[in-house]
Amino acid sequence: MPFFGQVVQHQRVDVRNAPQADGATVLFLYSGVVLFNFGSGDANTREDDLQFDPPDSDLDESEIAGGIGLTITPIDFNSNNSFSVIAVKDPSVFFRPAGRGLRVQARVAVQNATLFRVAYQLAVHARV
Repeated sequence: MPFFGQVVQHQRVDVRNAPQADGATVLFLYSGVVLFNFGSGDANTREDDLQFDPPDSDLDESEIAGGIGLTITPIDFNSNNSFSVIAVKDPSVFFRPAGRGLRVQARVAVQNATLFRVAYQLAVHARV
């Protein structure tokens, strides 16, 4: 079952441009930091899906033109010893189940470590 992180820092920049071939008229650039506490105190790997809703992402599927780019990077963690593993993999973006807006998900894995925060960057080509 996925767990939700709390967006504690967020910024959105709107870059308006002339209409592109795919109909995009704006590039939304989102960036921020997500807070949570996910750890494993031993050699067993703990893995789950982190989800969060970027603020100001009130788009629906018909407004997306072209692709969505996403990067998620660990930025705050504790290592219990020199054999720690911290991984964020398979990032994806989908639409919230109810209403407008984007939801981000990534697989998080830790071993002998605790992950506290990740940074995200999201680029969305849209027609609005």
